[in-house]
Amino acid sequence: MITRKELRQQALDTLSSKWTMPVLATLIYIAITAVPRILTNLGKPPYLFEPVTNAILITTGFILLIFLLPLEYGFGVSFLRFCKGNTLTVKEMFDASFGDYAKAFVRAFVTSFFVFLWTLLLIVPGFIKALAYSMTFFISDEHPEWTTLQCIDESERMMKGHKWELFLLILSFIGWFLLALLSLGIGFLWLRPYIHVAKAKFYEQLKLENCDETI
Repeated sequence: MITRKELRQQALDTLSSKWTMPVLATLIYIAITAVPRILTNLGKPPYLFEPVTNAILITTGFILLIFLLPLEYGFGVSFLRFCKGNTLTVKEMFDASFGDYAKAFVRAFVTSFFVFLWTLLLIVPGFIKALAYSMTFFISDEHPEWTTLQCIDESERMMKGHKWELFLLILSFIGWFLLALLSLGIGFLWLRPYIHVAKAKFYEQLKLENCDETI
């Protein structure tokens, strides 16, 4: 596995002079996924409206959150395709999310649900499993004929012995994270694509390593 510095540099090279669409896609993703959370929070204490309106807000927010779950899948998959040379567009992100809604929904829901179940035990097991399942969406995009459980199992297999490496890669962005906070959050529009491309590059390196092991 190449170093974290090399992965970050590869991500920057891929994004070089191509930041506009990834940033725009990130902005739209954040704006859309923020809507259900805003509605849900408006219905929670301290209450701003009467009980019926609060209940409607919470229910609507929850339904939207479920409906928009495939967007998480499409957002991640779009960056893998971007690393392969595809142009990352908002249409690409929506096609990956809702082109096959059932598949994207099941992939995102089952993966999130499994992580949630592990988190019920303790935060640490949940975090470890989140790292173990982190390649599921990428694998699904490259193997659309596989079931969700097959994609999850393959992600666990690929990440065996590499979860700490991915954790350290994500942790290495802490300086950029602090800068994004200082920019009142605007910097996250650039940081999220940077991290997602680096993660896609990490996946590509895992595949190469797996190929070497089978030779």
